[in-house]
Amino acid sequence: MTDNSSDQKVQMIDNFSTLPSGRNLYYLEFYNKDIQNNSANEIILFFHGSPGNRNYFTKQQTEIITKELTKENSKLQKFISIERSGFGNSTEHLEMTFLSYARDIKYFIEYELTKKIIQNKSEIKLSIVGYSAGGPFALACAYLFSSNHNDNDDTNKANNEINNDYKIINNEKRIILFNENEIKIELKSINILGGLSPRKLITDMSGMSIYNRFGYWLASYSFSVPLLKKIFEFDSQHFLKDSKKAILSDFSDCKEDLNLLQKEEEILNFFIQKTKEELIENKHYNTQSLETHLLSSEWGFELNKISKELKVNVFYGKKDSKCIVGMQQVLLKEISNVKSYEFENDGHLFYFIYLDKILDIILQ
Repeated sequence: MTDNSSDQKVQMIDNFSTLPSGRNLYYLEFYNKDIQNNSANEIILFFHGSPGNRNYFTKQQTEIITKELTKENSKLQKFISIERSGFGNSTEHLEMTFLSYARDIKYFIEYELTKKIIQNKSEIKLSIVGYSAGGPFALACAYLFSSNHNDNDDTNKANNEINNDYKIINNEKRIILFNENEIKIELKSINILGGLSPRKLITDMSGMSIYNRFGYWLASYSFSVPLLKKIFEFDSQHFLKDSKKAILSDFSDCKEDLNLLQKEEEILNFFIQKTKEELIENKHYNTQSLETHLLSSEWGFELNKISKELKVNVFYGKKDSKCIVGMQQVLLKEISNVKSYEFENDGHLFYFIYLDKILDIILQ
C-alpha cells in the first residue's frame, strides 16, 4: 500500500475459518479501522476467478476498495474475499460441489462473520460477488439461501441440511440469513461478473472458439478429470518457458482482452502471478481439474428456483470469448429477479477496469 492517509486507515487481514469437517477456508478482510460512519452497514463477500486465491486484486483495485471504505458516508463496512477449497492456502476438497461450497459459506456466515468479524450489534446487508469461475458458486448460494425449493427437488438433501434456517420475510420481501444476539444479516444481492451458466441451457455458443468449445464439452464428462490434470501440468511447463506469451495466448481469442493485457502491464503481471502461485508453486492441479469439470457438467441446482425476492445483478463484457454472451442470456432468462449491465466494448477482463463502477451499483 501507499502511505496516504486513506490507506493507513484501511487494514487487510489474512485469516481462516475452520469448518466442521476440519477443513480451513482462508479469507482476506478489508476494513476501515477508524470507521465512525454508523450508516456503513454493508458487507461484500467476494468469490475469486480461477486460477486464483483470496488476494485476487491488482494494486489499482486494492486502491478502489480502500477508497470506497474510507469515503465519507460510504455504505461499505467490510470487503471480504474468500477462497474456495483447494485454492490458495485453503484445504483441498476433492468431493466439492457447488452446493457443498454454498454450505461452507453458510457456516462462514453463521460462525465466522457473526462471531469474529462483526464485533457490535448490527443490521448488516450482505452482497455476494462472483467473478468468472466464482459466478456459479455465488449462484449456488443464491439457490441455497432462498426458499423456492420443493420436496421433489433432486437437491432436497442440500435443502434439508440448511434446516430451513433462511426465511423470506414475506411482508418485508427480505431474505434474512441470521438474526440472533442483536445481529441481523440480510442477503441484499447476488452479483455475477462475467460468470458461466449451465452448459445444457446454452443455445448460442457464438464468440467461443472451436478449441474452447471442445474443451468445454470434454470437461463435462467425469472421465476427463485425470486428463484435465495432465493438461494443466503440461500447460504449467509451457508457462514456465515464457509466462507472458502463455497468458497472452490464453486471451488471444478476444482482441479487446489481448489489447488490454498488452497495454496494462499490471493486469498482465497479475495473471502471471496468480498462475505461478496456483499451478507452479502450489501445484493445485487436482482442484483446477475438478473445478473445470464442475463448471462444465450438471450444476446440481436449477437457476429458475432462485427466489424472486432475491436481486441478482449480471455484469458482462459483450466481447467476452470465455464467458460468452450466450451464457449471460441463459442467466437473464432463467433467473426471476435479474438485471443486466453490459460493457459493450469489453471482454472478460472488464472486472479489472470497472470495479469502482461495479461497487457503486452493488452499494446503491
